[in-house]
Amino acid sequence: MASRKSRQSFLKRHSLSLAASGVLLLWCVLYMFSNPDTHWGSFFGNAIADWTGVVVMIDFWLLVSPCCLAPLKWRVQNDGILVYTPGRVPQRCR
Repeated sequence: MASRKSRQSFLKRHSLSLAASGVLLLWCVLYMFSNPDTHWGSFFGNAIADWTGVVVMIDFWLLVSPCCLAPLKWRVQNDGILVYTPGRVPQRCR
């Protein structure tokens, strides 16, 4: 029973990373069977680069350091521009 519970929590926690990795794997397979000199080959190569960045960002932001992300604080300047100001980082993440 404990292994089933841990398996569910693993899938719940990593589902976004697994889905993004699956899309990245799909682009890699399609690139392997295409000609890099054609339009589709270039498209698949660019998609691999883009989705690699997505997977890295998901793994870092959501799995590695969720407590280290500063809370969002927005304020409106006098001229109506919305500005992001980082919040206070918790002590344990410094």
